[in-house]
Amino acid sequence: MIGPPLLTLGYAAAFGAGAFRGILAPFLRGEMPDPMAADWAGGVAGAAIFTAAAGLLLAAFGNGATGLFAAFAVALNLSYAPAKAGCIAAGCCTARRPLGLAGHLVDLRVAEIGLSAVALGLTALVWPFGLRAAASIGIAAHVAIRLVSRHARAGFDRRSLLGGQEFAPLALCLGLAVTL
Repeated sequence: MIGPPLLTLGYAAAFGAGAFRGILAPFLRGEMPDPMAADWAGGVAGAAIFTAAAGLLLAAFGNGATGLFAAFAVALNLSYAPAKAGCIAAGCCTARRPLGLAGHLVDLRVAEIGLSAVALGLTALVWPFGLRAAASIGIAAHVAIRLVSRHARAGFDRRSLLGGQEFAPLALCLGLAVTL
């Protein structure tokens, strides 16, 4: 079956294009790119847009759109932990402000890794009861993690939601996961 490999390739290409546009654009203009310009939000936005489009196509042909969104939820949370570990190792992330959790100050990046593990655990817990529930919980949990991260970095106001380019595509995926 050629479908899953093509979906995987499309997801990877969309994520890569979104995440590395800050590196690719200067390179294509003949300028020296900043290697730290990779962007998780851009990658997630690209991957979520691809996933939403693929999900709509699958639904139109009566195939497993719900399974696609469940797989997206797992991929999203599974890939976030190593991305944050990379931020810790490279010291490149702007999330250096500690986060207050249960009366303790925790490095936000470490908290994001732990919260991603919790999101994966919750997704796995509900998976046997239905892919729609697993997809919904996994995507919603990642949105919650990103909101906590945004709040810890810059405080929370309504512009926090508008400034995150990944929120609208993730909301679209969440809505499609629930309704398709």
